[in-house]
Formats: sequence, C-alpha cells, structure tokens
Amino acid sequence: MPTPCYISIEGKTQGNITADPVSNILPTLLMPEGITAMKRFKYANDND
Repeated sequence: MPTPCYISIEGKTQGNITADPVSNILPTLLMPEGITAMKRFKYANDND
C-alpha cells in the first residue's frame, strides 16, 4: 500500500489532509522537504 504514503507526507508538511491529496501535494513538491519525501516514496516503490 504505497499510495497512502504520500498522503501522510503531504499532511505532515502542510498540516492537513483533505479528500484531494493530488492537488494538495503539488505545492508540497516545490518545497525541499516535499522533494526529499517524494524521493523516499519513489525509492520505497522501486523496492516493493
């Protein structure tokens, strides 16, 4: 279940989780911590 991973990252970074995580994570990706989180997310998926 890798998909909820980025939802929790988004929630941790922005302080809230909504029903539309895709539109909410886009601004997060512009932040350094968001980029780092997505690198970890990709790494976790590659090693499933």
